Amino acid sequence: MARSVDDKICRTLGIRASYGEGIQAQRYDVGQQFKPHMDLFSPGSRGYLRFAGVRGNRTWTFMVYLNDVAAGGATRFTRAACTVTPRRGMALLWNNLHDDGSPNTASEHCGEPVTQGFKFIITKWFRLLGDGPVFSG
Repeated sequence: MARSVDDKICRTLGIRASYGEGIQAQRYDVGQQFKPHMDLFSPGSRGYLRFAGVRGNRTWTFMVYLNDVAAGGATRFTRAACTVTPRRGMALLWNNLHDDGSPNTASEHCGEPVTQGFKFIITKWFRLLGDGPVFSG
């Protein structure tokens, strides 16, 4: 099933699968959160050297909310003054890099604490390098 979801995301965006990482699922319970961060690897950092050397940096993030959250758990873009309330089936897409390859600092985001219930999401990241053209015809 994960494979079919992964394929559907690629088809929806028109991006070849070779540019994508595998999907990742996350569950957040009451009190859990994800502190402000960017999904890319900071150029020159240990993470960049370890994870971005072969396939390049993360270009796009695609995230899907799998449930309605009873309270809390919003995704907040900390530098863009944008907050998204989780709704089952809603997807978010954002770019992590500018066209020149520099970090898009407006993509910094956090998962606010869940205050009631739980939050399930899946996330898929796309990379700078893959096989063939980025976009499928």
